[in-house]
Amino acid sequence: MKIGHAKNFWGGVLFAVIGGMFAVIAKGIPGLSFLPGYAMGTPARMGPAFFPFWLGLILFFIGLSIAIMGLREQGGPGLFASGKRREDYRLRQSNAAAAQAELAKLEQLSGAIGAVTTPAAADSAIKQAKAIQAKLHDLQTSSAAAMPGTDDAKQQ
Repeated sequence: MKIGHAKNFWGGVLFAVIGGMFAVIAKGIPGLSFLPGYAMGTPARMGPAFFPFWLGLILFFIGLSIAIMGLREQGGPGLFASGKRREDYRLRQSNAAAAQAELAKLEQLSGAIGAVTTPAAADSAIKQAKAIQAKLHDLQTSSAAAMPGTDDAKQQ
């Protein structure tokens, strides 16, 4: 399995381990003399293990959820991302696919330019290359405008 966001994954694992350790130390493990645990008590009359146990359990589950989110594919909008951010992400993804297609056309065109023997064919290839370059520039501008926190769209 591939880790999408390594920092989220390992941070979540760290939280889960620390939370699990707090919960186990507070509750104790019967039969182990070095982990006897403390009295839990009740919500009305809390014992010394009550707060650390529940806090550790909550930290464990938060860490587990962060680690699971860290396994997601990198680059997607977050779980609680706004509709505009999700739409911007989709626009950037479609622009990237369109740019890949245009670059493939440009690669074919550069191969064809080497085989050109007439000035008319060379002019046609140059016009096609300029059209592809303009399309790529439009895709870049559109993607930059949809990218949160960048000033690329303002500079162009």
